[in-house]
Amino acid sequence: DGDRVTGVVCVDRNGNEFTLSAKDGVILATGGFGANSQMVQRYNTTGKWPDLSQTGTTNRFSCSQGDGIIMATNAGAGLRDMEQIQLLFLGNTKDGQLTKWPPRAARELDQMIFVNKEGKRFVNEGGRRDEICLAILAQTDRMYYMLESADGTGYKDIHDPNWRSADGFTFDYLTDNGYMIWDDTLAGLAGKLGMDAATLQATVDTFNADVVTGVDKEFGRTIYSVQFTKGPWVATPRQACIHHTMGGVTIDTNCRVIGTNGKAIPGLYAAGEVVG
Repeated sequence: DGDRVTGVVCVDRNGNEFTLSAKDGVILATGGFGANSQMVQRYNTTGKWPDLSQTGTTNRFSCSQGDGIIMATNAGAGLRDMEQIQLLFLGNTKDGQLTKWPPRAARELDQMIFVNKEGKRFVNEGGRRDEICLAILAQTDRMYYMLESADGTGYKDIHDPNWRSADGFTFDYLTDNGYMIWDDTLAGLAGKLGMDAATLQATVDTFNADVVTGVDKEFGRTIYSVQFTKGPWVATPRQACIHHTMGGVTIDTNCRVIGTNGKAIPGLYAAGEVVG
């Protein structure tokens, strides 16, 4: 109404349009735009990331489409930090979601190594998430495997009927649906993953030697707790995904949306990932 935001025009699932009126103000809390690949690529301008138009997302596709940001700009809002896009290396390779984790991925990442499709380590597993994600994006098919053995305090018997993933799924479900691959021997696992067994064994042997010395000359890993010596061996395929969009609508300390003219838009507020 003039320069003041007084409500929201909505359309229901049957195409009926109606208006919700607000007495005091409208608060945008619609999340970011991580699931909108075109919008992601439009603002992927820092040069840090490669083309992200085909990169998965940990966000739900039904939301995180940037709708609130688009509505706000239509109302005259300014934007900030839209180019700041954060990735995470824990998306599953089917839909990018943060689901079907091995239990140790949530707590004992020190008891895993990351290997690519060639069976080689390629990154410091304890490094910054952006460095890990950039390394993953440079691998074959932009994916990797979390590799773990039956060693360490975090191991849970995969044959135990009470075994559950970090988010509650049974081991049989995860293996039957391709979220995890396992074998009693490392060579057997390599065969199932299409890797050269000698290469994967050499990777594990080198890592085990690093555990003894505490020095990772190739990648600089400093977090060690266990050598990989016995099966069953489990590989969990993962990918780097768009996780959080840092930019969004400009607000002030009172959460008022600030217009492109530098002034607060009366009646419009924003909070959460929708803001910059």
